[in-house]
Amino acid sequence: MNCEEFKRAINDHIDARQAIAKDGLPADIRSHAHGCLSCTLYLESVSKVDEVLRNARSAGIPAELYDKLMDIGSAHRTSPALASLEPLVIYVLRILLPAIVVWTGALLLPAFPHVIVEITLMIFAMVLVFEKLGRRIVTDRV
Repeated sequence: MNCEEFKRAINDHIDARQAIAKDGLPADIRSHAHGCLSCTLYLESVSKVDEVLRNARSAGIPAELYDKLMDIGSAHRTSPALASLEPLVIYVLRILLPAIVVWTGALLLPAFPHVIVEITLMIFAMVLVFEKLGRRIVTDRV
């Protein structure tokens, strides 16, 4: 057993909420700890933390405080629909306003350049829409 396997085995014992006593560990873990100073120190520190946590008493939260904290949390919580709608509106406005300025400026151009600007803006808008829809479908984020 190497040091990494030793630490993984000790962590598995902790995760399984088993007591970390040197005598109660399997033979391979004990033999490695006996021959490795680093792992012996690791085992001692983990066992001390485990002992402190097992002997600590649970601190209860008064019911009034719990209710107040839950009320504060629910008062400031927005609905998921509104939370995802606001960034979308900001995103659209950041794109739409410059596009309107460009389109308005294109009105002053002759017919052919005006049409080219409109086609370019439509292609740009379609790419943004598909990109945004794709991101929304894949990650459900705006």
